[in-house]
Amino acid sequence: MIIRAIAIMAAVFLFTGCGNANKSATSSTAPPPKVQPAQPPPAPSSPKPETSTPVVTSPGGANVNAAIDFAALNRAVRVWGLDHNGMPKNFEEFAANPGPGIIIPPPPPGKKYAFDHKKHVILVNR
Repeated sequence: MIIRAIAIMAAVFLFTGCGNANKSATSSTAPPPKVQPAQPPPAPSSPKPETSTPVVTSPGGANVNAAIDFAALNRAVRVWGLDHNGMPKNFEEFAANPGPGIIIPPPPPGKKYAFDHKKHVILVNR
């Protein structure tokens, strides 16, 4: 009885296999992919812009009517928080050393920068 059970299990294993036989048979009958000779990539027509967006002003920062990029300022504050292992207590702490390439434009007359309760940069009255 045990011999018959072992024979049946051996027959089942022989006929079913592991399933890799069909995969290898189909892959060997498929034509090899065509390989084209490697070509160097085309030269860029213009230099790529940087991925980070620094906040910039006009030369000397004299243009107070320039649009303030609050999204870029908020990104700079988040990066500052990562670099200093914590968010700044106030905007003045951030402005003392905002990071390389970050220039904070002057606020409009009668306004100053501050943080709201979520540490987003906002303009408030002086």
